[in-house]
Amino acid sequence: MPLVALLLLHHPLPAGERPLPIEKVELPDIGRGVVLTTILRDRSGFIWLGSETGLHRYDGVRVKSFLHDAGDTTTIASNIIRALWQDKDERLWIGTNEGGTSCLDLRTGAIRHYFHDRSDTTTIRSNDVRHFFQGTSGDIFFFTDKGIDRGRRHSGAVESNPVLKFEHLPVPKPVTFQAYLAEQTSLKEEVFFIEEGKLYCFNSRQERFRQIDLQNLFPENSRAAGAGFTGLQPDTLHRQLWLLSHDGRLRALDLTRPRLLQDHLLPVKRDQRAGGPRLLNRDRRGNLWLVSGFRHLYRFSPGTGELRLMSSAENSEADPIQSNISSLAIDPANLLWLGT
Repeated sequence: MPLVALLLLHHPLPAGERPLPIEKVELPDIGRGVVLTTILRDRSGFIWLGSETGLHRYDGVRVKSFLHDAGDTTTIASNIIRALWQDKDERLWIGTNEGGTSCLDLRTGAIRHYFHDRSDTTTIRSNDVRHFFQGTSGDIFFFTDKGIDRGRRHSGAVESNPVLKFEHLPVPKPVTFQAYLAEQTSLKEEVFFIEEGKLYCFNSRQERFRQIDLQNLFPENSRAAGAGFTGLQPDTLHRQLWLLSHDGRLRALDLTRPRLLQDHLLPVKRDQRAGGPRLLNRDRRGNLWLVSGFRHLYRFSPGTGELRLMSSAENSEADPIQSNISSLAIDPANLLWLGT
């Protein structure tokens, strides 16, 4: 059965080798062998868990599952969840793997679906949605495997889950959207994503792309390592972007005038099957959390350059996690959630 590990980041972490302050939440209602693909905490405090077998909401006591039923249009579009996101109007957007997009009104429980229709150019261009973003205008931007769409509410529509008209935004030729990083990073009006070793920025206000040439920013001895990026995290206060690569490099970019600020080669542990670093997140204290392989959880402090192993990969009682980590999220309360 999956476990969600709750790490209390708002308390001081123990020194030395003392056990990590962690709480394990068993979720027997979800079932055994389920992989959690994404985690989101909404503004009411509910924890939403996306998986390969449905959507689940945890209220601190019990789990409620939202499952697809082909004969019921009031259920989610697909059970294979790829992305979860809450907009400014208390709606939960659910992106699936080629199954369409669902929008759940968290106040009323009403649900609406958005599917690609080849015969209608005002529908979303793909059913494979990987990321959502809301601009200051209120329009929703949908990042799909075929490009970016803007979903605009019909004029005069006031229903909680509105009918949207989709506009397919032009995409620069180098971008194919077939191999880009699934978890894009938002910074104010901009969304950053990586495809085939190149960093792209989409400005939602201007609806324009720009490419940041990473090869010119990296030192000569690290250029060859610039292709295998596995994580992005913004530092909004300092307008910086952290990039994690599969070879163990963690870099900080200054976005005001693109330049490399920090470049660390982290001595992280690896797994033969899962390889090196693959998940990255940032807490409210500025610490970076990353997962290498299946079960190596690390905390990196940018100010001191300290890298600390927070869990081991051994099957022992000393390991606070004791499960493979499939997802990593930090909520607004500065709690770190690990989907296992």
